[in-house]
Amino acid sequence: MTHEPKMVREEDHPLVKAVVSLSCNKEWAAAKNEWVYKSTWFATRREDMERCACGHYPIKEIITVANKVNGNEAVIGNCCIQRFNFIGFDSKVFEGLSKQRINESIILLAHKDRIISDWEIGFMLDVYRKKRMSPRQYEYYANISKKILEQYIK
Repeated sequence: MTHEPKMVREEDHPLVKAVVSLSCNKEWAAAKNEWVYKSTWFATRREDMERCACGHYPIKEIITVANKVNGNEAVIGNCCIQRFNFIGFDSKVFEGLSKQRINESIILLAHKDRIISDWEIGFMLDVYRKKRMSPRQYEYYANISKKILEQYIK
């Protein structure tokens, strides 16, 4: 006797149920389009960790989303966020944050979140991969990196 793996319907997933309950539209395919990215952070201390809308706890790679129709907000973990298919969200953000290292994804997100200026994004994209920087470049790089990491790591 063979046992077929039980397939879970998408609408039965705990995240889908939670998000639909906070949405105006009650069908997942339409409800998920009501949501937009709001913020990201990486929790380093247990007391800063959150619970994902799916119920998983603890999560330290945290994304806050907001419903653009009714204003509701939800906390989503780095795995569940993939169900939303947000354009521009990149899991490499958390790869860098977990190591407290700047990468291109973090730089782009920091600019999108208005943490760094147009000049700073250009500078950071030019130097973040360099092995050798002048003392002045390194000073700017270190200051901008600190500003970014302080915003995203709690």
